[in-house]
Amino acid sequence: MIDDRITPFGVKYEMDKTVKLQDDFNYLTNPSKLPIAYEAAIDQVKRRRKLAKDLERKFNEITKRLQMEKKEHVKFKDLYGKVLPISFIPNLLEISINFSQPSLSKELNLPEFEEKSNLSPEKCEFNDNSEF
Repeated sequence: MIDDRITPFGVKYEMDKTVKLQDDFNYLTNPSKLPIAYEAAIDQVKRRRKLAKDLERKFNEITKRLQMEKKEHVKFKDLYGKVLPISFIPNLLEISINFSQPSLSKELNLPEFEEKSNLSPEKCEFNDNSEF
């Protein structure tokens, strides 16, 4: 009876498992870079969360401004819409500004960190030649 691992399907399956293991543990090839990468990841999360909050705030400002503009436009149209011919200034009686909120859910769902994390590169020392 032929061992299932020797068949082409079995070999591919074993190779795929090996590649996955390499991907899963690739970060262990440079342990001395882990603290710096950790800090960089935290900084990246903080930066993206700040950007998302800033964009959300700006979006809310723009939304309020557009709502005010639409109210003013309705007033104008009610007062003068029947007086002015449509051909006077094309699109004057229509408002076509559409603005939709950007999807920020991924950035806003990132974890929040304190200003200074507990782990810093100075506190961690790794030797690339150490054995596990």
